Amino acid sequence: MIGRLGPGPDFEFDVAIRTATIDRHRGRLLYGVGSGITWDSVAAAEYAECRAKARVLSSIGEPSLRLFETIRVGGGRPLWVDSHVARLRASATALGFPMPVEPLDPIRAAVAHSRSATGRLRVLLDRRGGLATELSPLPPSAATRVRLRLALDPLPPATWQLGHKTTNRSIYDQLADPVRRLDPTLDDVLLWDQDRCITETTIANVAYLLDGRWWTPPADGRLLPGVLRGELVRRGRLRERPLRLEELGTVQSLVLLSALRGIRRAVIAGPLEPAAHPQFGLSRPMGVAPTAAVE
Repeated sequence: MIGRLGPGPDFEFDVAIRTATIDRHRGRLLYGVGSGITWDSVAAAEYAECRAKARVLSSIGEPSLRLFETIRVGGGRPLWVDSHVARLRASATALGFPMPVEPLDPIRAAVAHSRSATGRLRVLLDRRGGLATELSPLPPSAATRVRLRLALDPLPPATWQLGHKTTNRSIYDQLADPVRRLDPTLDDVLLWDQDRCITETTIANVAYLLDGRWWTPPADGRLLPGVLRGELVRRGRLRERPLRLEELGTVQSLVLLSALRGIRRAVIAGPLEPAAHPQFGLSRPMGVAPTAAVE
C-alpha cells in the first residue's frame, strides 16, 4: 500500500497493483504486479490477470532468448547436475522464465538414451518453460596452456546478462572479436570491468595464485557463477578477492575453471595493459609458473 499523510485529517492511500522500483546504482528495475482480491475472487483468474499485466515485460528483448547449461557427462551420468539445475533455476526465477517441475527427468533421459558414456549435454530453457537437450562429443582437451589476451575495452556497466548463462553472446563477441583479429591463434579473451578488475574469460572462470594462495574474482553479478568455481569456493580451495589489472604482473599462476573442461593452466600472450597495443612497442607477455594446481 502506498499513501500520503497530510496535515490534519488529510490523507490518501492506494493499493499498488503495478509498481516499478528503479535501482540506478546497479542498473536494475524491479517490476511488481498484483490484483485486487475480493470475496468472490477466483484464484486462477487473479493469477491470469497478474500474468497479463506483466506481459509488457515479456515483449522486451529477444523472444528467442534462452537460458542454458552445459553439463559434462562422464561414466554415463551428468556431473554436478544438481548445481547446474540450481543455477538454471536461479536464473529462471530472476528473469521470469517458467521452470519445469521436474527438470532432472529430461536431463537424465538424454544421458540414458546416449550410446556414449561421455559427452557434452546442453540444456536449454525457453521463455515458455520448454526444456530441450542436445548431447554432443566432449571438446578436445588442450595439449598446452590456454593462450589469453586482455580485452581492449571494459565490460559495459550494469549488464544483467553477465550473471546468467543465456544464448545471447553479443557482449562477449563484441569484446572478443577485436582481440581475435589482432591474434587469430588465441584460445580465449580475458575480460575486465569498469573498475579495472579482471572478471572472467568468455567461456570460463578465472583463478590465480598470489602470495601463496589461490583466489578468484568475486561473483557479484559481473561474472557467471561457475559450477566448478562454486564447488572449489565451497570446499575452501579458493577464496574470493578482486584482481586488478595492475596486479597481473605479480600473479604467480593463472588457471581457467569450467565444469565442462576442468582446470586448465593459462598464459597471457599479449600486453598486460589493454591500451598497450603491439604497434606502440609496449607488449609484454606474462608467463605462468608451473606451480601446484588448485585441486
